[in-house]
Amino acid sequence: MSLTKITSLAVLAVACAGSLYADETRTIPARFQGTWSLNKSGVDPHEGEQPLSISSSKIATHETSGQVVRVVRSGADDNACVVDVIAACEGVTGKERLTLILSAEGTQLTLQQPTSNTCAFGTGDYYRVP
Repeated sequence: MSLTKITSLAVLAVACAGSLYADETRTIPARFQGTWSLNKSGVDPHEGEQPLSISSSKIATHETSGQVVRVVRSGADDNACVVDVIAACEGVTGKERLTLILSAEGTQLTLQQPTSNTCAFGTGDYYRVP
């Protein structure tokens, strides 16, 4: 096989692997997905509260939504990940970094946002809505 063909195959292999990796790192794991409330019972949101909604590619609260651009697992802990989103709220957009920490039972989610460049997602403890 010629060097040109080997080089072309190597470039193709790296491109394919990169695509697979990019798809994987843009998806929030299923165990974090769902509807979350500030109410410990998970049933009745607080008055005026909009629940936190997490899908594989989006995080949304009242007037704030974030399209996932990157998901990184936090070490060996499958119950924690860092999520980079392009956030939009009240006509403003920007990149935000969120940390999601799930309880062992999967019923409590801690959302951390160390700083807010454009949009605040409501840092705190949320409870799964059944």
